[in-house]
Amino acid sequence: MNTESASTAPQSGARSFSPLVQAAMAAHERGDELTAVASLTVALQQDGADTAAQLLRGQVLAAMGQWREAATDAEAVLAHRPDNAEALLLLAAARAATGATGPATDALRTLLQEHPDHRPAILLLGRLYAANGHADLALQLYDRAIAALPDFAEAYHARGGVKHQLHDEAGAAEDLQRALELSPELARSFDGSYSLLDNSLKAPASCLHKR
Repeated sequence: MNTESASTAPQSGARSFSPLVQAAMAAHERGDELTAVASLTVALQQDGADTAAQLLRGQVLAAMGQWREAATDAEAVLAHRPDNAEALLLLAAARAATGATGPATDALRTLLQEHPDHRPAILLLGRLYAANGHADLALQLYDRAIAALPDFAEAYHARGGVKHQLHDEAGAAEDLQRALELSPELARSFDGSYSLLDNSLKAPASCLHKR
């Protein structure tokens, strides 16, 4: 499966970060991934329990396509904080990117048990279902998400993609129209073939802190 990554950083209001982590966040934002990884590695050498540094390094590594290393960092965070939603999402994305769809699905289900409204996890799990021939499970997941989160434009868009795959063109068009009403900027992702779904795994960093 194809993957796509983008840059972000942990929410600055969540906690105070060490100077090294702050420097890494700034480097990551300007696209200097190697400097970010180097700074975070030094931070972890100084404090091996710095989960913020571990998580951010995993996100940066994911953005670089180094999925196995990203999974290792995600697992290290989860060893300290088993319920960390962003680490679970990162681990799931890494597993999916390396072809381990079963473990990826398990990680996402675990995440959604604790955080049922975690939007990136819903989207990624739905894409995994659809990509592995379980369109019915994807539709059920999106139906529940839309019922709970009626402003979830990306879920309408993803559900429309599944309906399109199932040749329900009327249903797909209706969902697409609703997605655009809620989020007109989604139009930039449309290429006539429901590209957001077809690209399948757009997890890591750009969505790790969105709910």
